[in-house]
Amino acid sequence: PGVSVWRAQTTASGSFQVSRSDGTSYATALVAGTAALWRNKYPKLKKNEAMVSTFRNLLRSTARRPSGWNTSKHGAGILDAQSAVRAALEQKLITPT
Repeated sequence: PGVSVWRAQTTASGSFQVSRSDGTSYATALVAGTAALWRNKYPKLKKNEAMVSTFRNLLRSTARRPSGWNTSKHGAGILDAQSAVRAALEQKLITPT
C-alpha cells in the first residue's frame, strides 16, 4: 500500500493544500502509472496474458525491499517505476512485435 504519499487536496473554501495520506488506492495508481510508462516504451506489444505476466514479473524483480522486508506480510516490495522501465529496456525481457 502507499504509505505517506504526498497528495493535493481541495479544502472547503475551494483552495488546495498538500498533505500526506496512506492507502492501497495510492499503490494502485502507482502501478497503473508504471504500466503506462512501460507500455509507452513498447507501443506495438500485443495485449495478452504473456505481456501481463512479463509486467508482473518485472515489477516483482525490480521492487525495492528494505532490510528485514517481510514479503508474506507486506508484498513483493516497494514499487520502483524507474528501475522497472529501465530493466525492460536493458534486459530486453520482451521483444516488441
